[in-house]
Amino acid sequence: MDDRNGMIKTALGTTDIIICATSSTLPLFPSSWVRDDTHVILIGSYKPEMREVDRDLILRSLRGTLLVDSREACLREAGEILDARVQPEQMTEIGESLPKGVDEHFDLQVYFRKPSTAAPDRPQREFDGPVTVFKSVGIAVQDVVIASSIVEMAYSLGGRIGTTVSEYDL
Repeated sequence: MDDRNGMIKTALGTTDIIICATSSTLPLFPSSWVRDDTHVILIGSYKPEMREVDRDLILRSLRGTLLVDSREACLREAGEILDARVQPEQMTEIGESLPKGVDEHFDLQVYFRKPSTAAPDRPQREFDGPVTVFKSVGIAVQDVVIASSIVEMAYSLGGRIGTTVSEYDL
């Protein structure tokens, strides 16, 4: 394994969140590099021939959570979902999982009151446990807003979270 792949494997094996926003037709990394309980956000691929991650990672999400912006759109456009032969009932639409307060209306504060479930650092190894995946084939502006919000939140925490993999997209 070359130095660049080794660096990427190490980063993926120790991170809590991975955001992919590419138009790749080949998986960017193998599922085995992604630590158990990691949350993966896939917002770049939007055609049946595109795949940001491999089939195995999508199948791992079925043991965790596979969250989508639209079941119908993902079953038509998301190459990763199509490749893994995911069925509609195996996906959760994002609106179905929004936090609700005592009045059953959307309440983002419910989410922020939840205790942290960040997994402890573990030695690097091959992984095959559950992960959570959010797959969106939505409009580009939606993708940019989601990715920017997450990066902004990471920066607002003073560099305590996140890893920048420099020159990954060269």
